[in-house]
Amino acid sequence: MESISPVLTRLINEIPAMHEALEIEFADSTRLADMQLGYGVDVTGLDLSGPDEGDWQAQWLVFGYDYGDPVFVDTREEARGFPVYTAEHGTGSWEPQEIAASLSGFTQILLALNAAMHAEDINYRDLTAKMAPYTQNMDYWDVVIEGIEDNL
Repeated sequence: MESISPVLTRLINEIPAMHEALEIEFADSTRLADMQLGYGVDVTGLDLSGPDEGDWQAQWLVFGYDYGDPVFVDTREEARGFPVYTAEHGTGSWEPQEIAASLSGFTQILLALNAAMHAEDINYRDLTAKMAPYTQNMDYWDVVIEGIEDNL
């Protein structure tokens, strides 16, 4: 794995520890190489990326899993604040969908989710109002919120 920018390392390390009801796993910067297995590289170190649309791209860096689907950034997008993406695993083609406009915005979404999970009741309207400035993909987050409500 190529070295990553200090800015990206810092942002990944700022991702908060999450309530157990959120079934998304995140790695700190010391575990990033392991997170690439099955996406950017296989267990032997073979590069799994390709140049075509639908291929895993060499610049995508996985830092989390959502039920086996990767949560990642494109290391070329530092100027945009590293938007956060996910893509459905096992479809034969990688079709990334942006789930946060930036990695720092992603952290703000997670902080809002954490606070909501520690409250007695999840107030959907308040929660989504706190999340909305950081994402244009509330469909993804609606599914996450439903999963949290089922697990609380």
